[in-house]
Amino acid sequence: MSSWRSASFGPVPAGHEPLGAWVKAVCYAVMAFDHHRLAAEASSLLRAVRDSRARIQTAADDERRRIEHDLHDGAQQRLIALRIRLELAAEVIGEGPSANC
Repeated sequence: MSSWRSASFGPVPAGHEPLGAWVKAVCYAVMAFDHHRLAAEASSLLRAVRDSRARIQTAADDERRRIEHDLHDGAQQRLIALRIRLELAAEVIGEGPSANC
């Protein structure tokens, strides 16, 4: 009984199996393709992470500036209001600017 190799292709010398080499070449091509596909996907994901990180940093900076602005303006307004109340209180008890003259 003959094997499929000898029936289809004739006798094949040891170590010269054409189908084995073909399968290896196809497997290598598939692995190379997968490698390039995965590398492109990893690059795309890394770019997305960098873009996301930049958006988060920008949002954090904007929020920090908003809080600083609110604190500065709010504190400044409170200090001015306090100064006015202190001046009014000083005038009421007679220690105001007109009492120093």
